[in-house]
Amino acid sequence: MLREFRVNGADAPAAYFKADTELKTGMGVVKDYATGLAKLPTAATAEGIFLVAKQPIATGIYAGTDQSDYFEEYNTIAKDECVVLYSYRDDSAFGTDQYDDTKFTAASLTTPVAVEVGTDGKWTTASGDSKYLATKIYDDAGHNLLHIEVIEA
Repeated sequence: MLREFRVNGADAPAAYFKADTELKTGMGVVKDYATGLAKLPTAATAEGIFLVAKQPIATGIYAGTDQSDYFEEYNTIAKDECVVLYSYRDDSAFGTDQYDDTKFTAASLTTPVAVEVGTDGKWTTASGDSKYLATKIYDDAGHNLLHIEVIEA
């Protein structure tokens, strides 16, 4: 799940890449421009990260029905499916449920922590400099999201 808290709505996301593997909305990926694929990073990084999203269009028996933002079909991107990729500029804030929940809890995240994306696409503690800062666990109607602010690196 990806929830935008403070963003520039005029920024257009990239929508011409395909998923290299099954992905979840809110994961961090890197672009492979040669193949046109959105890939999981080969090493933990905070550089060149794009957040995965999917257009919330229900199909099959769910077509034409209202579903939660957490509806599985809205948040799972199949391998080779087109994916929407967001990047955020300084002073943006977003939340995602795609984080290492063994490292971040509401009780343990008492001060901001620099974060990066691991090789599994999930957000984790940064090993170096990062423009991404985890500030709290946000309760989104019973769903925990890691609240991340984008700052000047």
